[in-house]
Amino acid sequence: MSHEAIFIIVNKEKLDAVLEAAEKAGSTGGTIIHGRGVGSAVKSKLFDLPIEPEKEIILILSEEEKTAAIVEAVDQEMNAEKDFSGVVFVMPVNETRGLFTK
Repeated sequence: MSHEAIFIIVNKEKLDAVLEAAEKAGSTGGTIIHGRGVGSAVKSKLFDLPIEPEKEIILILSEEEKTAAIVEAVDQEMNAEKDFSGVVFVMPVNETRGLFTK
């Protein structure tokens, strides 16, 4: 069984909705990594200090045949093309061990 790594970089406020969409599309879980956006065209300031938007990076190891459905569901939930609210990309995985399967 082949796997692929789906990386989703999303604004913190959309995290739960994106995870729910991925699960409905076939994801069995993932790992969330906290991050901060840099180089953004949209920057806010508070008391004259720059505020960097908080991001969440979701890593899902998906069975290859489920990847397209998960990516499509996540993309629809994020509306990334219109809102510039996230990024999704997929990379091949050569080997896996210890993955949870249903």
